[in-house]
Amino acid sequence: MGLGSVGLSPGRLTALVALVLGAHLLALQATPVYHMVNEPLTPMKLVTRVIDLKAAAPSAVAPAPVTRAVAVAPRAASVVQPPADMPAPAKAHPSAEANTPEPSVGMPTPTAEVQAAPVTAAVPIAPALEPAATPAREPQPPAPPSAAAEPRVAASPLPVPLGGGAGLSAVSIPGSLVLKYVATGESAKRQYSGEATLVWRHDGSAYEARLEMKVSLITARAMSSVGRITPEGLAPTRFGDRRFTEQAAHFDRPGARITFSNNAPAAAMLGGAQDRLSLLVQLGAMLAGDSKKFPSGTSIAVQTASDREASIWTFQVGETQTLQTPGGNVEAIKLTRKLRHEFDQKIELWLAPSLEYLPVRILQTEANGNFVDTRWRASERP
Repeated sequence: MGLGSVGLSPGRLTALVALVLGAHLLALQATPVYHMVNEPLTPMKLVTRVIDLKAAAPSAVAPAPVTRAVAVAPRAASVVQPPADMPAPAKAHPSAEANTPEPSVGMPTPTAEVQAAPVTAAVPIAPALEPAATPAREPQPPAPPSAAAEPRVAASPLPVPLGGGAGLSAVSIPGSLVLKYVATGESAKRQYSGEATLVWRHDGSAYEARLEMKVSLITARAMSSVGRITPEGLAPTRFGDRRFTEQAAHFDRPGARITFSNNAPAAAMLGGAQDRLSLLVQLGAMLAGDSKKFPSGTSIAVQTASDREASIWTFQVGETQTLQTPGGNVEAIKLTRKLRHEFDQKIELWLAPSLEYLPVRILQTEANGNFVDTRWRASERP
């Protein structure tokens, strides 16, 4: 079919073709570039900068900033630049811009991305981004040692010479001997009876003593003393006193103090210090050494340690008496402890020259009336 069959002259046909081409060109210019361009993308120029967070840091002075390398990754290009030789598109009509659809998820996206080597920058770490540093404290002087670290030394009176100032010209230590007693007593208005034994032995340089009382074959109380024998008499090193459990006193002669196992304050040790048990033997050794220096009425002051304290015990020498004991009649010198306080324990001793001035009777009386009376009945060599 020819052109003339549709009623178009050559001139009109040329004009129609030109009109169609122009419309197509206009449509192409209004279409978004990223739907049409398949040319290689021009790499974008990345600009890096050093991030300084110091300005955002707290106003407080912080330690010197610590830096670490932070990789700054390049961001993918979101806009594709058209080729330089492509003519700029004509501005679309406002109505055409309003009707242009937004790219949907199913639309193809550019596959070419700008790749650039990671750029590292020294980024100061602000103190606010790290755990808060503990303020440095000024060095403190070392704390003084605790008062419990060293035993406290209790105040004590001035030394009191043995023998009330008469001094010791000689002492006579008795030989090893075992003395047995009959014991009677009263506690809480109830009377009881039992037996007691004093074991005394030494080798000329060291000694040991033990006084034990039994009631119904059960040991009610036991005292012990060990130590050395010196020219001045006995020098105890340890004293033990057991009722239900044992408590002890220790004689620290190099440190000149007496310490106690119950953590009671230590006591300054005086010359000639004894314990409750060694005292019984020491007093007899003093009288046996020179009895003429201790006539009736003489006071003998000795520092005496129990299981919890040490104090000055003063004994007054009395007259010689004849005692009736379970073991027979015995001549003995009586010594009585002078009481300093209302609740002090009263102690009365009878020392027998026939038994090398060891006690043949020991009477202990408490302030409430309780008492224990031990009377000699027999003796033997260990």
